Amino acid sequence: MTDKVLSVANLCKQYGDNLAVDSVSFEVGRNEIVGLLGPNGAGKTTTISMILGVLEPTSGTILIEGHNVATHRTQALAYTNFTAAYAPLPGNLTVYQNLRFFGLIYGVKNLSAHKSWCAFIRRAGPGVFGQGHAQSSQSTVA
Repeated sequence: MTDKVLSVANLCKQYGDNLAVDSVSFEVGRNEIVGLLGPNGAGKTTTISMILGVLEPTSGTILIEGHNVATHRTQALAYTNFTAAYAPLPGNLTVYQNLRFFGLIYGVKNLSAHKSWCAFIRRAGPGVFGQGHAQSSQSTVA
């Protein structure tokens, strides 16, 4: 392991003629807390999406615990966890389906242990996940 848990070097994202992220570079050390600040349209969400492997950078390098996200995505993302106040979850999926979906795209092992997920959702109750979600997750487990 390295003393830098995240290294971003010369990160760029371009959409046609629009340069959304322009040569962003920074490092985050172990036990550091970092925030990305800037006005709307500054590229904060795009940068986070590239770090999480959701968007592919036009150029640049992202290393998480020394693993290159472009070439060793699963190993790199095994060290990440992310939540947002406005996480855009598909509205037609149950809580369980959302957990399974994100578990699959992030390479979570042992997804077959869904019984513990369902027990957690039932314990948390509809007050946490919204009316009907905890109940519907029990009947849609596949």
